[in-house]
Amino acid sequence: MSYTDTKTYSVSWYNYLGSKVFTVYTQGYFGYDFNSVEPHHVDSWYQKHIIFNPWQVSNWQEGGQAISSTLAEVYCSGRYSWGYTIAGNYFAVQDKYIKVYITCNRFGQTSGGWIDN
Repeated sequence: MSYTDTKTYSVSWYNYLGSKVFTVYTQGYFGYDFNSVEPHHVDSWYQKHIIFNPWQVSNWQEGGQAISSTLAEVYCSGRYSWGYTIAGNYFAVQDKYIKVYITCNRFGQTSGGWIDN
């Protein structure tokens, strides 16, 4: 089996004023043999960039998984939100699910991407 170098993929989000709010990172490498591929998750994390950043992260997940016998991914995902708590009830102003990932095929070709909804 051959192995890719360790890959890091990141995506940043910005507020309406153009300031960077946070960046999400995932890191891993892959083993491949032209018939199959296996993921090896190394680390995933997020970084807040502005002072008094109201964004909270819940349901954080990270790891590696086979998508098919010829495609695998390393990833991190979570629900990012900010809002207000009034009388014990949380009201989200913005709420989004974010997943950042790196995929690799059985030939060792990698690419990164993200889902933001």
